[in-house]
Amino acid sequence: MRTTEPAFPPLLAAVQAGTAVTFDYRRPAPAELRRRHLEPWGVVSWRGRWYVVGHDRDRDAPRCFRLSRIVGEVRPSGRPGSVRRPDHVDLLAFVARNEGEPPPASTARLWVAKGHAAGLRRRATIVGHRVLDGVEGDEVEMQLHYPDSAARWIAGYGADVVVIEPDVLRKSVHERLLAVARPEAPR
Repeated sequence: MRTTEPAFPPLLAAVQAGTAVTFDYRRPAPAELRRRHLEPWGVVSWRGRWYVVGHDRDRDAPRCFRLSRIVGEVRPSGRPGSVRRPDHVDLLAFVARNEGEPPPASTARLWVAKGHAAGLRRRATIVGHRVLDGVEGDEVEMQLHYPDSAARWIAGYGADVVVIEPDVLRKSVHERLLAVARPEAPR
């Protein structure tokens, strides 16, 4: 199982141990950070994103939370074995029902080094050729429904892919690349 979500390991451990958790969650609109208290039932992937599903103690109802919106540390809160997933709950169906249709796609324009980033090229349309910093490449366009996930994916190509537009995606990819290049602080 591959994921780069920092919240994945502690959430999976909490599900396996049957332990409630607390975490800070960034809502998309209005943009705000809230502390959540969850009895996690499982972690699932749907449409290229990871979600935790469980009983939200704050709302006293079942909810799902996108792992990419969890900010900071996921902390256990309670005794192991105190949380059990109800038998009737289909986690994947729950996420699909609650996340609805994907948001409208937006067009991204990128530069891709010649002969590199085959996975990205399969999803894109070449719209021109361009030399960038002395390196030959193609200018491509692609439709993106989830810019957050796309930023992580694009950053994985390193210097072989440069976002031209939109500016928000360019900045997001740049921040991810800087975070990787930054040496870890001593503990």
